[in-house]
Amino acid sequence: MAMNGNTLGQEIATAIMHSGAPPEVQAKVIELWQKISTVIVNHIQTNAEVPLGINVSVQVSVDPTSHQGGGTGATTGVGRVT
Repeated sequence: MAMNGNTLGQEIATAIMHSGAPPEVQAKVIELWQKISTVIVNHIQTNAEVPLGINVSVQVSVDPTSHQGGGTGATTGVGRVT
């Protein structure tokens, strides 16, 4: 799943907000945290890189009874976090 500032902001606001807060206060807290979280997510997506040469292993189950496949390898280039 891609990172999403609005979703993260909603989750943070819900975690810190008192359930008895007036609706207008709740709306302002959610809006503020959505803005803050969007800035954080945008910063991470712009600046975070996955370096070249990270070892990876993939296990794929084709048939739950017996057929399995997979392999190993390494990243072949620099990637961005999405």
